Amino acid sequence: EGYEDQRTHDVDILKHVIDMLEESLAIDRSRLFVSGFSKGGFYTCALFNELGDIWAGALVLGAGTRTVSAKEAALASKPVFIGVGRDDPFLEDAVDACAYYRSLGCRTTYECWGGVGTGWAQKTRRETGLGQTSPANGRPRGANVPVRQRVL
Repeated sequence: EGYEDQRTHDVDILKHVIDMLEESLAIDRSRLFVSGFSKGGFYTCALFNELGDIWAGALVLGAGTRTVSAKEAALASKPVFIGVGRDDPFLEDAVDACAYYRSLGCRTTYECWGGVGTGWAQKTRRETGLGQTSPANGRPRGANVPVRQRVL
């Protein structure tokens, strides 16, 4: 079984899980986001690209996209957050993903954090804009969060 076969299988399973959740928990499909970090971030992009019609948006950390979407029109105007550490080996992939999603018309936010690589320590997470929005840090989401956004 090759990569494409496995990905198709994974996508089919994901669609089935979402259908089951919608039926049993009455989820609102218009509020479903896909997210992931590092390898999960690359897979997040693959799922967002392939199933753009079911996601409200995407959150990608420490990764980027290496696939193009067959459903580019479905992605237009959707929010995409891309966050990466300046020391992350996938920094270039993240920058490329930001440019790609912006070219599709996605509302893309990009943050690059200094001194951060793929091995985020708890202390580092707390110092980033994204980490400061976490309830685990004892602060309400979005309260006095400095934005470190780089416009490409």
